[in-house]
Amino acid sequence: MTSDSAVHILIIEPDPMGPPERFAEWFRAAGADVRVLRPHLGEPIPHQVDVDALVVMGGQMNALADDDHPWLEDIRRLYRTCVGSGLPVLGICLGAQLLATAFGGEVEISSDRGPEHGLVEVDWTEHADTDPVISGLASPFTACGSHSDGVSALPADSVLLGKGRTYPHQVFRIGSAVGVQFHPETTPTRFRQWCRLEARNDDENQMLADKIREFEERDSEIAQSTKMLADHFLATVNDTTSH
Repeated sequence: MTSDSAVHILIIEPDPMGPPERFAEWFRAAGADVRVLRPHLGEPIPHQVDVDALVVMGGQMNALADDDHPWLEDIRRLYRTCVGSGLPVLGICLGAQLLATAFGGEVEISSDRGPEHGLVEVDWTEHADTDPVISGLASPFTACGSHSDGVSALPADSVLLGKGRTYPHQVFRIGSAVGVQFHPETTPTRFRQWCRLEARNDDENQMLADKIREFEERDSEIAQSTKMLADHFLATVNDTTSH
Protein backbone atom coordinates (compact mmCIF):
# COMPACT_ATOMS: atom_id res chain seq x y z
CA MET A 1 0.00 0.00 0.00
CA THR A 2 1.37 3.39 -0.92
CA SER A 3 1.63 6.20 1.61
CA ASP A 4 0.33 9.26 -0.28
CA SER A 5 -3.30 10.38 -0.09
CA ALA A 6 -4.41 9.28 -3.59
CA VAL A 7 -5.78 5.79 -4.02
CA HIS A 8 -3.83 3.69 -6.51
CA ILE A 9 -5.69 1.51 -8.98
CA LEU A 10 -4.09 -1.05 -11.26
CA ILE A 11 -6.05 -1.74 -14.44
CA ILE A 12 -5.09 -4.78 -16.52
CA GLU A 13 -5.91 -4.38 -20.22
CA PRO A 14 -5.76 -7.82 -21.90
CA ASP A 15 -6.57 -6.45 -25.37
CA PRO A 16 -5.88 -3.09 -27.07
CA MET A 17 -9.50 -3.12 -28.29
CA GLY A 18 -10.72 -3.14 -24.68
CA PRO A 19 -9.15 -0.11 -22.97
CA PRO A 20 -10.56 1.25 -19.69
CA GLU A 21 -11.85 4.40 -21.40
CA ARG A 22 -14.48 6.08 -19.21
CA PHE A 23 -13.52 4.21 -16.04
CA ALA A 24 -9.93 5.46 -16.21
CA GLU A 25 -11.20 8.97 -16.93
CA TRP A 26 -13.67 8.92 -14.05
CA PHE A 27 -11.17 7.42 -11.59
CA ARG A 28 -8.56 10.04 -12.47
CA ALA A 29 -11.08 12.87 -12.31
CA ALA A 30 -11.88 11.73 -8.75
CA GLY A 31 -8.21 11.99 -7.81
CA ALA A 32 -7.15 8.36 -8.13
CA ASP A 33 -3.77 7.37 -9.51
CA VAL A 34 -4.42 4.91 -12.34
CA ARG A 35 -1.84 2.62 -13.91
CA VAL A 36 -2.74 0.51 -16.95
CA LEU A 37 -0.83 -2.76 -17.39
CA ARG A 38 -0.90 -4.31 -20.88
CA PRO A 39 0.01 -8.02 -21.02
CA HIS A 40 -0.75 -7.99 -24.76
CA LEU A 41 2.41 -5.87 -25.09
CA GLY A 42 4.44 -8.31 -23.01
CA GLU A 43 4.12 -6.48 -19.70
CA PRO A 44 4.22 -9.16 -17.00
CA ILE A 45 1.41 -9.73 -14.52
CA PRO A 46 2.87 -9.29 -11.01
CA HIS A 47 2.58 -11.97 -8.34
CA GLN A 48 1.20 -9.39 -5.93
CA VAL A 49 0.35 -5.71 -6.14
CA ASP A 50 1.12 -2.68 -3.97
CA VAL A 51 -2.04 -0.82 -4.93
CA ASP A 52 -5.46 -0.15 -3.41
CA ALA A 53 -7.63 -1.82 -6.08
CA LEU A 54 -7.47 -4.03 -9.16
CA VAL A 55 -9.61 -3.81 -12.30
CA VAL A 56 -9.39 -6.32 -15.17
CA MET A 57 -10.88 -5.37 -18.53
CA GLY A 58 -12.29 -7.41 -21.42
CA GLY A 59 -10.65 -8.86 -24.50
CA GLN A 60 -11.28 -10.74 -27.74
CA MET A 61 -9.63 -13.94 -26.52
CA ASN A 62 -11.74 -16.37 -24.52
CA ALA A 63 -11.23 -17.02 -20.83
CA LEU A 64 -9.81 -20.52 -21.44
CA ALA A 65 -7.26 -19.54 -24.12
CA ASP A 66 -4.25 -20.19 -21.90
CA ASP A 67 -2.31 -21.94 -24.65
CA ASP A 68 -2.22 -18.75 -26.71
CA HIS A 69 -2.16 -16.34 -23.74
CA PRO A 70 -0.45 -18.03 -20.78
CA TRP A 71 -0.69 -14.83 -18.75
CA LEU A 72 -4.44 -15.48 -18.33
CA GLU A 73 -3.52 -17.88 -15.53
CA ASP A 74 -1.33 -15.13 -14.05
CA ILE A 75 -4.44 -12.94 -13.87
CA ARG A 76 -6.37 -15.72 -12.13
CA ARG A 77 -3.54 -16.16 -9.65
CA LEU A 78 -3.47 -12.42 -8.99
CA TYR A 79 -7.23 -12.46 -8.44
CA ARG A 80 -6.82 -15.14 -5.78
CA THR A 81 -4.07 -13.16 -4.09
CA CYS A 82 -6.07 -9.92 -4.08
CA VAL A 83 -9.30 -11.49 -2.85
CA GLY A 84 -7.33 -13.36 -0.22
CA SER A 85 -6.10 -10.05 1.15
CA GLY A 86 -9.47 -8.28 0.83
CA LEU A 87 -8.36 -5.89 -1.92
CA PRO A 88 -11.28 -4.37 -3.88
CA VAL A 89 -11.43 -5.98 -7.33
CA LEU A 90 -13.60 -5.43 -10.40
CA GLY A 91 -13.62 -7.79 -13.39
CA ILE A 92 -15.30 -6.65 -16.62
CA CYS A 93 -16.52 -9.08 -19.34
CA LEU A 94 -13.47 -11.31 -19.93
CA GLY A 95 -12.27 -10.04 -16.56
CA ALA A 96 -15.47 -11.34 -14.95
CA GLN A 97 -15.11 -14.71 -16.67
CA LEU A 98 -11.51 -15.02 -15.50
CA LEU A 99 -12.67 -14.13 -11.99
CA ALA A 100 -15.23 -16.92 -12.07
CA THR A 101 -12.74 -19.51 -13.32
CA ALA A 102 -10.12 -18.36 -10.79
CA PHE A 103 -12.38 -19.65 -8.01
CA GLY A 104 -13.79 -22.78 -9.59
CA GLY A 105 -16.61 -21.37 -11.71
CA GLU A 106 -17.21 -22.37 -15.32
CA VAL A 107 -17.34 -20.43 -18.59
CA GLU A 108 -19.09 -21.62 -21.74
CA ILE A 109 -17.20 -20.69 -24.91
CA SER A 110 -19.35 -19.66 -27.90
CA SER A 111 -22.42 -20.24 -25.80
CA ASP A 112 -25.57 -21.74 -27.26
CA ARG A 113 -27.31 -18.61 -25.98
CA GLY A 114 -25.64 -16.75 -28.85
CA PRO A 115 -23.76 -13.46 -28.92
CA GLU A 116 -24.93 -10.54 -26.82
CA HIS A 117 -24.13 -7.24 -28.52
CA GLY A 118 -25.78 -3.95 -27.67
CA LEU A 119 -27.61 -2.62 -24.65
CA VAL A 120 -28.25 -5.18 -21.92
CA GLU A 121 -30.77 -4.86 -19.09
CA VAL A 122 -29.76 -6.34 -15.74
CA ASP A 123 -32.26 -7.15 -12.98
CA TRP A 124 -30.84 -7.08 -9.47
CA THR A 125 -31.28 -9.93 -7.01
CA GLU A 126 -32.13 -9.42 -3.35
CA HIS A 127 -28.41 -9.62 -2.53
CA ALA A 128 -27.77 -6.42 -4.49
CA ASP A 129 -29.68 -4.35 -1.93
CA THR A 130 -26.84 -4.55 0.57
CA ASP A 131 -23.88 -4.76 -1.79
CA PRO A 132 -21.65 -1.67 -1.48
CA VAL A 133 -20.92 -1.49 -5.22
CA ILE A 134 -24.38 -2.36 -6.56
CA SER A 135 -26.85 -0.98 -4.01
CA GLY A 136 -28.64 2.14 -5.28
CA LEU A 137 -27.96 1.61 -8.98
CA ALA A 138 -30.79 1.97 -11.48
CA SER A 139 -33.17 -0.98 -11.73
CA PRO A 140 -33.16 -2.44 -14.26
CA PHE A 141 -29.58 -1.41 -14.94
CA THR A 142 -28.70 -0.82 -18.59
CA ALA A 143 -25.20 -0.97 -20.08
CA CYS A 144 -23.46 -2.08 -23.25
CA GLY A 145 -22.67 -5.75 -23.69
CA SER A 146 -20.44 -7.40 -26.28
CA HIS A 147 -19.57 -11.08 -25.86
CA SER A 148 -20.24 -14.58 -27.13
CA ASP A 149 -18.99 -16.51 -24.09
CA GLY A 150 -20.57 -16.47 -20.66
CA VAL A 151 -20.26 -17.69 -17.10
CA SER A 152 -22.24 -20.92 -17.01
CA ALA A 153 -21.61 -21.78 -13.34
CA LEU A 154 -20.61 -19.43 -10.54
CA PRO A 155 -17.97 -20.32 -7.96
CA ALA A 156 -19.35 -22.09 -4.90
CA ASP A 157 -18.73 -19.18 -2.53
CA SER A 158 -20.02 -16.44 -4.82
CA VAL A 159 -23.24 -14.42 -4.66
CA LEU A 160 -25.33 -13.60 -7.73
CA LEU A 161 -26.13 -9.88 -7.73
CA GLY A 162 -27.58 -9.28 -11.21
CA LYS A 163 -29.39 -11.42 -13.79
CA GLY A 164 -29.58 -10.84 -17.54
CA ARG A 165 -32.43 -11.83 -19.83
CA THR A 166 -30.12 -13.86 -22.12
CA TYR A 167 -27.10 -14.49 -19.88
CA PRO A 168 -28.21 -15.08 -16.27
CA HIS A 169 -24.87 -14.48 -14.56
CA GLN A 170 -24.40 -10.79 -15.33
CA VAL A 171 -23.07 -9.58 -11.97
CA PHE A 172 -21.64 -11.56 -9.07
CA ARG A 173 -19.49 -11.10 -6.01
CA ILE A 174 -16.88 -13.37 -4.48
CA GLY A 175 -15.32 -11.88 -1.36
CA SER A 176 -13.89 -8.45 -2.17
CA ALA A 177 -14.32 -8.93 -5.94
CA VAL A 178 -17.23 -8.08 -8.23
CA GLY A 179 -17.55 -9.40 -11.77
CA VAL A 180 -19.76 -7.77 -14.41
CA GLN A 181 -20.41 -9.40 -17.79
CA PHE A 182 -21.28 -6.11 -19.52
CA HIS A 183 -19.00 -3.17 -20.39
CA PRO A 184 -19.75 -0.18 -18.14
CA GLU A 185 -16.60 1.59 -19.32
CA THR A 186 -17.22 1.71 -23.03
CA THR A 187 -18.46 4.39 -25.42
CA PRO A 188 -20.63 4.22 -28.54
CA THR A 189 -17.51 4.95 -30.62
CA ARG A 190 -15.72 1.93 -29.20
CA PHE A 191 -18.83 -0.22 -29.58
CA ARG A 192 -19.01 0.78 -33.23
CA GLN A 193 -15.43 -0.51 -33.67
CA TRP A 194 -16.36 -3.81 -32.03
CA CYS A 195 -19.36 -4.17 -34.32
CA ARG A 196 -17.14 -3.81 -37.39
CA LEU A 197 -15.28 -6.89 -36.18
CA GLU A 198 -18.50 -8.86 -35.59
CA ALA A 199 -20.59 -8.27 -38.71
CA ARG A 200 -20.39 -11.11 -41.24
CA ASN A 201 -23.23 -10.26 -43.63
CA ASP A 202 -25.67 -7.48 -44.55
CA ASP A 203 -28.32 -8.63 -42.09
CA GLU A 204 -25.84 -8.56 -39.20
CA ASN A 205 -24.57 -5.18 -40.37
CA GLN A 206 -28.09 -3.78 -40.19
CA MET A 207 -28.82 -5.35 -36.81
CA LEU A 208 -25.62 -4.01 -35.32
CA ALA A 209 -26.18 -0.59 -36.89
CA ASP A 210 -29.52 -0.48 -35.06
CA LYS A 211 -27.82 -1.41 -31.79
CA ILE A 212 -25.18 1.29 -32.32
CA ARG A 213 -27.92 3.85 -32.94
CA GLU A 214 -29.75 2.81 -29.77
CA PHE A 215 -26.56 3.15 -27.73
CA GLU A 216 -25.87 6.58 -29.18
CA GLU A 217 -29.40 7.77 -28.47
CA ARG A 218 -29.28 6.59 -24.85
CA ASP A 219 -25.63 7.33 -24.16
CA SER A 220 -26.27 10.16 -21.71
CA GLU A 221 -28.50 7.91 -19.61
CA ILE A 222 -26.08 4.97 -19.87
CA ALA A 223 -23.07 7.09 -18.89
CA GLN A 224 -24.88 8.46 -15.86
CA SER A 225 -25.73 4.96 -14.62
CA THR A 226 -22.34 3.42 -15.33
CA LYS A 227 -20.53 6.37 -13.73
CA MET A 228 -22.48 5.64 -10.56
CA LEU A 229 -21.13 2.07 -10.65
CA ALA A 230 -17.59 3.43 -11.05
CA ASP A 231 -18.20 5.90 -8.21
CA HIS A 232 -19.50 3.15 -5.93
CA PHE A 233 -16.49 0.97 -6.64
CA LEU A 234 -14.14 3.88 -5.95
CA ALA A 235 -16.01 4.58 -2.70
CA THR A 236 -15.35 1.01 -1.54
CA VAL A 237 -11.68 1.50 -2.36
CA ASN A 238 -11.56 4.72 -0.34
CA ASP A 239 -13.40 3.05 2.51
CA THR A 240 -10.96 0.12 2.52
CA THR A 241 -7.91 2.38 2.55
CA SER A 242 -9.30 4.52 5.39
CA HIS A 243 -9.48 1.55 7.77
